Amino acid sequence: CNMSGASIPLATVAEIRDTCLCFAAQRAARVLARRFDRLFAPLGITNQQFSMLVALSGEWQPRLGELADFLGADPTTLTAAVRTLEKAGMITLVPDAADARVRRPQLTPSQKAAAWRPGRLVVRIARAKTPSYK
Repeated sequence: CNMSGASIPLATVAEIRDTCLCFAAQRAARVLARRFDRLFAPLGITNQQFSMLVALSGEWQPRLGELADFLGADPTTLTAAVRTLEKAGMITLVPDAADARVRRPQLTPSQKAAAWRPGRLVVRIARAKTPSYK
């Protein structure tokens, strides 16, 4: 980190971009996220929402924190995403039987019936051309 306020030469920035695993992983994740978002757009969902809907289609009723852990998501970001899906009528937040302060997201009945509709898109994704990172 350059604390003096001087700029790092562009060649050094490019070298870091091309050799740093952290930088490459973040860049690849953003490229893939955009690619999946385009593929899920016809369903009106993002790749994050797809992952959440698939996770909730399992035989469990996780707390929000458990769902965030399962998905590797930031709890605050996940809570915002859950609210979006709730407003869209895809999930509902149900109070926990033992602790009414705890909310457990679950698919709505109509979403349960359509839960595997995105699966067809997964096949399209698998057959799609590998993205370029340039």
